Amino acid sequence: MKNSDAHLNESLKLLEEKYRILQMENEELGHLVYMVSHDLAEPLRTIAGFTALLADEYKEHFDVEGKQGLQFISDATSRMQNVIHQLLTFGSIGQKKEPEPINITKVIKAVKQDLGLIIAESGAEIEIFGLPEKIKGHGVALRLLFQNLIVNAIKFQKPGTRPTIKITAEKEGSGYRFAVSDNGIGIAKKDKEKIFVAFERLHNNPVHSGSGLGLAHCKKIVNLHGGEIWAVSELNRGSTFYFTIAT
Repeated sequence: MKNSDAHLNESLKLLEEKYRILQMENEELGHLVYMVSHDLAEPLRTIAGFTALLADEYKEHFDVEGKQGLQFISDATSRMQNVIHQLLTFGSIGQKKEPEPINITKVIKAVKQDLGLIIAESGAEIEIFGLPEKIKGHGVALRLLFQNLIVNAIKFQKPGTRPTIKITAEKEGSGYRFAVSDNGIGIAKKDKEKIFVAFERLHNNPVHSGSGLGLAHCKKIVNLHGGEIWAVSELNRGSTFYFTIAT
């Protein structure tokens, strides 16, 4: 019995040491992402500024190909700036340790205000049912979670179709299971495992632009709240993203 206890204690110590090392490596990786992102941000701002200056002050000196080249530089710079912003956001998720009472209805109301323009342009209809008045969580992170899911539901919409998004919640154990459903283009069965991987983009069509970090953000936020996230979907028949939040 004593040998068994000693072996268990030794295993626990080894596990604790591995966990400590993993935490250190994650912190170092976070610092590296932060520094690299900031180092890249400044030259990109310079490129964007000079490109805009050339386009404004000297556009009459450029032929059609020259103007297209300037637009290409501007678009590429904008995409890189967006990726850097997404990386910084991804690295900052979970830095605030202590959860606090959050009203999900108010969170979604704030998200709808933030996305007012894209909602108005797309004619999207967003319905909510059965949301809990309060859960314990991280307000900014949860706001980003719903924002990413709503933006995706609008972005990946079938042409000529008005986006319809339904957000619901049900009590599950000590927490809640949320569902965000849409009537969009759906996800192929073979791609469902890829969608939560950072920088994994399923659509290279410029209409569906993005950094490929949105759903990776969602997974990290849900994991931060002790839950899981998954998708149920069929091509051309919409998608439902389910996630659980432990309270």
